[in-house]
Amino acid sequence: MTSFVLLSWPAIILVLINQMTWPRAVAVSIVAAYLILPTQIEFDFPLLPSLNKHTIPVIALMLLALVMRPDKSRGILPAKQDPETVRPGWIPRSPLILLCFFLMVSGNAMTALTNGDRQTFGPTSLPGLRPFDAFAMTLTALTLLLPFFLGRKFFGHPDTHKTLLKVLVVAGLVYTLPALFEIRMSPQLNVKIYGFFPHNWQQHIRAGGFRPIVFLEHGLLLALFFSLSVLSAFGLSRVEDKKHRSLYLMMGAWILLTLALSNSFGGLVTALLFMPIVLILHVRGQMIFVAVIAVITLTYPVLRSADIVPTERLVQWAEVISDDRARSLNFRFENEDRLLTRAQERPFFGWGGFGRHNVFDERGRDITVAEGAWIIAISGGGWFQYIADFGVLTIPMLLLAWRRRSYNVTLVTSILCVVLAANLMDLLPNAGRTPITMLIAGAIAGRLEFGRLGEKVREEGDVMAPQFRGAAPSAQTSGTNIHPDSEEAQISIYTRQTKLYKREKTPGKRRDLKNRSV
Repeated sequence: MTSFVLLSWPAIILVLINQMTWPRAVAVSIVAAYLILPTQIEFDFPLLPSLNKHTIPVIALMLLALVMRPDKSRGILPAKQDPETVRPGWIPRSPLILLCFFLMVSGNAMTALTNGDRQTFGPTSLPGLRPFDAFAMTLTALTLLLPFFLGRKFFGHPDTHKTLLKVLVVAGLVYTLPALFEIRMSPQLNVKIYGFFPHNWQQHIRAGGFRPIVFLEHGLLLALFFSLSVLSAFGLSRVEDKKHRSLYLMMGAWILLTLALSNSFGGLVTALLFMPIVLILHVRGQMIFVAVIAVITLTYPVLRSADIVPTERLVQWAEVISDDRARSLNFRFENEDRLLTRAQERPFFGWGGFGRHNVFDERGRDITVAEGAWIIAISGGGWFQYIADFGVLTIPMLLLAWRRRSYNVTLVTSILCVVLAANLMDLLPNAGRTPITMLIAGAIAGRLEFGRLGEKVREEGDVMAPQFRGAAPSAQTSGTNIHPDSEEAQISIYTRQTKLYKREKTPGKRRDLKNRSV
């Protein structure tokens, strides 16, 4: 059953592509696969990355895109195409993003070469890495980047940003139904349909109730997805017309209510903290906010090492809410401190895989748990991997914030950046980097390549040349089409703006125009 569902997904993708536009088909294929397909089921082949719910959809989409050529006027297979919003090629043009790719490839190679020694902790012995592992690590990393390439190619245009937000909202709205069922009846849908529970059952019993998981790997991932859906819904309420504004507000409120009932404090806090940014701030304020979040995320290991992050105060705030929350948060911080101390022994390329980055006691027992994506990256691959992994997520937002005016960034794009920033904040305590995360990051990177779009937004104090709006209505020129630069053009309230603009350009005629103006 589970294997059949995974292997049949490429056929479903082909049907979606022939029924929808490419951007919508890509978004639906990736989001639906993430929410529906079973976890912990994968196919391992020699020299190939594991084929699972995260890799099968994106590999199928890449192969179909290479065959059907959606960036051309014609394709081999029939499909609804929109070449104007599809970027040509697959490689980003930004030198900084390409630098992240270089750090990823070179960092994996150096991690394998510098970790050939065997690690022994009492009776526990961990093998060293082989040069072959560098190839496997690089191939796995590039496979995880495939959603980024798809996002850059199909979701760079602001119109497709709105499409991506709508898919997140509709998917979140539909997913509230099984989530509410598990809130009431316990997390059991994955067991009934796929025959196994993907995580620890005890972690999903909270406050005398249940934390839903549906078909995801953990309830925290479900809460993160709901928070992104809430922000997308409230963001769309600002960019849609009045007819649909209240509809998106109601959908956002419903998803937020489901999130509040899910017993996931972190996801609820993320949604509540970012909601005012989405609902109140305009483009400039939102882009400044996401730039600050990006800088904090990119430099977080330095901030933690320098004790700038107020961990003790955060634990005290958590105690006000619940002792269990405070103990859980303190447990995370203590493990991060141990792992960060060990990571500093090999800061550039890390310790590699096989659990070599963990801390063991004298009896060979692993006494650490790596939960945050940031500590997993820097302890396993050092600064090279950390900058590569988080640079791909943060650099597009930083560049877009820097070029906000010159690129005429619109509200729908800045809202998508806020959604990604919320996901980035979750990567600090949790490991919530999903294909949806990479898809959104790729969409923002694609927006950089479109450059300036639409008419220039007039800033306060700018002088703009007026447009000719036709002949001025008068008895002498009725029914004619006289250009305002001709001698026959009469001065009226309709041509005064044009004449005043010409007066600024030709100072010698100011007195004559002043006498003739009305």
